[in-house]
Amino acid sequence: MRQLELKIGSVSVNLNRTQLMDPQIDDAIIKSQSILRPLKLIVELTEETSDEAYELSDILAMIKRFTYRGMELSLDDVGIDDNNLDHIAPLILYATEMKFALQDLKTSFQDSETQNK
Repeated sequence: MRQLELKIGSVSVNLNRTQLMDPQIDDAIIKSQSILRPLKLIVELTEETSDEAYELSDILAMIKRFTYRGMELSLDDVGIDDNNLDHIAPLILYATEMKFALQDLKTSFQDSETQNK
C-alpha cells in the first residue's frame, strides 16, 4: 500500500444516486476506505438520473456518513440532469470538488444567471 500511496494520493468511486443509497455498496465503500487508508477515498456523485426519487435528506445523510469517515465528495457534471444546480445546492457545502462538462455547457460563462448560482 505504501508504494501506491507514493504514486497516487486518492482513489475515486463514481456513484449515481441509486448506488449511493444501496446499503451493500455503502458497506463496500466503508470497508474499502479502511483498506485504502492513508489514501484518500473520494465519492463522486454522478449526474445520472436515478430510477427512484430519493429525498434530499436521505442523500445528505449518506454523504455525511461518508464525510464523517474522512472521505471526500466530488460532484460530477454539475449542471447536468440530477446534478443541476438547484438539486445539488445543499450538497455543495460538503463537496471538495465540482466537475463541469464543458462540452455540454449551453450557456456562456458570461451569463449573469449562471455566475450568480
